[in-house]
Amino acid sequence: MKLLFILATLISGFITISLVFFQATRKTYVGFGRWTAGVGFLTLGYLSLCMRGLIPEPFSILVGNVAFPLGMVLLLDGIKRFLGLSPMSRLWYSLPGLSLATVAGIYYLHDAPAWRFMASSAAISAPHWAMAALIFRHPVKHKSMFYPVIGSTIGLVGLVVLIRPISAFFVPQWHTFMDSPFQMGTLAALIILQLGENLSLIMLNSERVEGKLAEAETELRETVNRLQESLTEQKRVEESLRESEERYRTFFLTSRDCVFMTGADGIFIDFNDAALEMLSYSPVDRQEALSRNVALSYARPEEREAHAAMVAEIGFSKEYPVDLRRKDGTILHTLITAVARRDPKGNVIGFQGTVRDITERKKVEEELRKSRAELYAIYEHSPVMMCVLDGQRQVLYANRALAEFVGKHEDELKEGSACGVFGCINSLDDPRGCGYGPHCE
Repeated sequence: MKLLFILATLISGFITISLVFFQATRKTYVGFGRWTAGVGFLTLGYLSLCMRGLIPEPFSILVGNVAFPLGMVLLLDGIKRFLGLSPMSRLWYSLPGLSLATVAGIYYLHDAPAWRFMASSAAISAPHWAMAALIFRHPVKHKSMFYPVIGSTIGLVGLVVLIRPISAFFVPQWHTFMDSPFQMGTLAALIILQLGENLSLIMLNSERVEGKLAEAETELRETVNRLQESLTEQKRVEESLRESEERYRTFFLTSRDCVFMTGADGIFIDFNDAALEMLSYSPVDRQEALSRNVALSYARPEEREAHAAMVAEIGFSKEYPVDLRRKDGTILHTLITAVARRDPKGNVIGFQGTVRDITERKKVEEELRKSRAELYAIYEHSPVMMCVLDGQRQVLYANRALAEFVGKHEDELKEGSACGVFGCINSLDDPRGCGYGPHCE
């Protein structure tokens, strides 16, 4: 019998060392530390049984009846925490003290080894049954083969622990009972079952790690798929942006109007070749032109600040008339259409737009105005009576000669009827009359 206790001590001690090493080198979950401490107390309990005879029996009984129930309570608490349940009630930790008090009372009041054996065994069996019930009731038990295995093993250990003291009541001599083949067989079975129980706990932790790794792999695969979809979409967007930028760049480079972009400080950021030509810069002078402030290109530099403030306030300007000064000093008449560039916070960071040269148009308009003035002067001062009629025979213009002839001011003749004007010319010997009155043929 003592040999079996020595074997149990060695096996339990080896498992304890293995659990400590496993916890130090592997990923473990909540509760694993309590399993390790629980197996350590079981080893201490077996050691106290091995040393019975070498140490006083009361001390051996004290250590054994505290170590075994406390080890099982720690295992139970570890299972609860491992399953993600609330920590075990502290009342369970009073079980070793209750077991010790019961055994001590039986030992000193009425030494009945069978009853003492029953009391200590019950304190060990109760946590076993609680653990088995907890595992079988837990909703994830069917996800792993180790849940039913460990639950069955723990339940069987609890049964063997109770069978041993119960059978003691049927054997008259206690020492004969302890040395019987039945007791040695049940003790050997108990050692094997506890070994399987502790190995199952290690496998349960390992399987959980593998499960987490599998979940992480699945999540990683899904993340990679989402990333690939995102990259595909990003490539599509980038391609669309590239095409859009290409179209914009083509417009930017080929537009015959000046296309420009400036910073908020008025320094050019970029402009097209038409701008160089408009400002009489050669392509080799591009960097020189880019380094200039926009205000220096205004014929009246102070107008640039007012123009920029207006665009910044309302967001744009459309065909705003500005006179620009070319590099050679000549003046250009232009129309500027500009918009304000803003950052995500709404602050103006620059301007961009187009400039159209209308200098030639201005010249044509000025020549046309002069031609009209000259024609009007000839028309007004001509000694020949002249007037202009619209489609309804209303007088639009009448010159001074005609007004003097009919005795009216030029303004009085405007918008009057032709009949009202020319009815006064019947003094001419023309039988047809003036040709405009209602009496005329």
